[in-house]
Amino acid sequence: MDLIEGRVRYRKGKKWKIRWAVLRRVNPATDVLNLVLYPDRHSDQTNAGARHKALLSLKGFSGLQVLNKMDKHFNVIVIITTEEVIPLSFETIDQRADWLALLQGHFGKEKSFEGIVPHKQKIKAGEAHLRFYATFFSLTKKDSYRLIGHWKFTALPKYGAVEAGFAFQASQESQSGDKLMTYFFATRAGKEIHSLFDSVCRAGEVVPGQECLSDSSQPGTSEEDDRRPGFLRRAWLRMSGKRSHKGKAPRPRSMSMPSSSQGRKARLKVPSRDLQ
Repeated sequence: MDLIEGRVRYRKGKKWKIRWAVLRRVNPATDVLNLVLYPDRHSDQTNAGARHKALLSLKGFSGLQVLNKMDKHFNVIVIITTEEVIPLSFETIDQRADWLALLQGHFGKEKSFEGIVPHKQKIKAGEAHLRFYATFFSLTKKDSYRLIGHWKFTALPKYGAVEAGFAFQASQESQSGDKLMTYFFATRAGKEIHSLFDSVCRAGEVVPGQECLSDSSQPGTSEEDDRRPGFLRRAWLRMSGKRSHKGKAPRPRSMSMPSSSQGRKARLKVPSRDLQ
């Protein structure tokens, strides 16, 4: 079943090529979409078995990026999947708007947040976007839009806002076994992301028996939180190298070694002279 079609420019590698694009539902019983690219419109209309240039599955859909310009081409939609990044340039803004409305109607509207994936994790570090949808969320590179990770809310045991960011515990879908990893996303919108996750996990939209648990303890919110930080906060402190020094005595200093400030004062002090 063809949902929409039109003339586009498709980037493969570093080259942009003109193609006739058809967004097609695989079959009425599934929600899987395929993007089929033909050399021209005539090739699509000859017969059902017309030869196509590319058949791109959107089964692993992970996000959308709308751009005014990419390279030297305008009116761009970047479709992100678990397998590849698909940039499409449209001839007019209205044509792009029609495709965007259909894609958002099928996959839902996205809420995205800018931030940084810190080092010392099992995922690629660097500037990134966290993309929130109703049933999943993903992390993508900021400039290349390549996928860093894709997680469903049904596979999210614990999450919460932490100091200067957001943390969650999950298992990578590509990894075998049930080993859980803790991931961190440095952003100013940690509390807002936490609220969005609560709107899904606490609304009963996840599969029964796989409940998301919110770790809502915020660093510094109360004395009890400081004494007993949550699981995600403890993991964040270990990864960032921060340690709580509360209750520890100051490190003793040798009496023979002046402090750095005292040493500077001694060097700057000018001896007075008797002017008699």
